[in-house]
Amino acid sequence: MRLLIYWVISAISLIVSILIATPLGSDIVLDVDPPWRILLGVIVLGLVNATLGSIAKLLTAPLNCFTFGLVWLLINGALFYWVGQFGTRENPTMGFYVGDFWAAVVGSLLMGIVLGLMRRFAHKDEPAA
Repeated sequence: MRLLIYWVISAISLIVSILIATPLGSDIVLDVDPPWRILLGVIVLGLVNATLGSIAKLLTAPLNCFTFGLVWLLINGALFYWVGQFGTRENPTMGFYVGDFWAAVVGSLLMGIVLGLMRRFAHKDEPAA
């Protein structure tokens, strides 16, 4: 049940972050018709981040120490861009399409912030283990 809740929270945070990034001038297209596309996009984004993202972050850990975390922001942006490139602007397979790398960095950063806030509020009522 917790995994399902986290999946829905991630989908909502992706939608909210794209809705915030678009007026800021980021080239990100959101398509939630049908809704399963955005849920598929969240699954793929999570799997890519858990596999390729973990490997890339492990390999770049020393460089990340010198740049105070900016390398990991770029890695997250690159993974967000890669998943956002599935499909076309008119028909995004994953529910969203990212037009350029810097839009992906903004979208990834906003998604991390929104997801962190939403998870904090979702776990607020749970008793401590």
